Amino acid sequence: MHPILMEIGSFPLYTYGLILALAISSGLAMAGYLAHRRGWPALEVVDIGLWSTLIGLVGARLGFILQRPELFRDNWWQVLNFRAGGITIIGALIFGNLALLLLCRRYRFSPWFCVDIYAAPLLWGMALGRVGCIMQGCCAGKICDPQVLWAFTYPVTSKLAGAPRYPSQLYELLLDLGLMAFCLWLAPRARFQGQVFWSAVGGYGLIRLVVEFFREGALWGPLTLAQWVSLALVLVALVGVCGGWGKPPLVSPPAPKAEEGQAS
Repeated sequence: MHPILMEIGSFPLYTYGLILALAISSGLAMAGYLAHRRGWPALEVVDIGLWSTLIGLVGARLGFILQRPELFRDNWWQVLNFRAGGITIIGALIFGNLALLLLCRRYRFSPWFCVDIYAAPLLWGMALGRVGCIMQGCCAGKICDPQVLWAFTYPVTSKLAGAPRYPSQLYELLLDLGLMAFCLWLAPRARFQGQVFWSAVGGYGLIRLVVEFFREGALWGPLTLAQWVSLALVLVALVGVCGGWGKPPLVSPPAPKAEEGQAS
């Protein structure tokens, strides 16, 4: 754990915030690069991604508040304190994708094209986010057998100190990277728009469904809330991958705009 990277005077620079900024900026750069390779205007794709990310962060915070309302019951002003941590990936996905749909209408892009482009960068950002979780000491795994050689042992100053715990953050990080690689491989081989996106959604739902068995979390019946949501994502995405929600045809990039002064 190393939640505070450094202090500038009395102002702490949190490691989680720095990693989050790195995840967003590098993910946007990756999306712009992937769009450019396919002949699409990179700046417009990045603009859509930037605004979708900012709105997604709001959703991520709301998701955490709904999961842990007791943390804000007596100090509701902490709702706006992002620097203290506390966001959920599922909330980010829901709000971010809704924003993306609206922005695609503005730029006259196919929403399916955009979500396909952003599938791999989003998984990259989520993988980096788990590095932030490790440094922050959040999203911890369950207590495990001391013979698990790769278990995390937290410092005595942490509320997680004591018995070793499953490195659930590391499990998800590695699985996210594997799913990202699969999405990059699938992109040029997809048969219709949205196939990469649905693969990413279903794959992440499956990842989270499995990783939650190693994480601390309150049960809603036999599963945690995140697992119920993940199970729904897997089922919906499975239909999408098979084309059950439609098979939008692959689209060609727009023709390059004529340079100023050229005859049209």
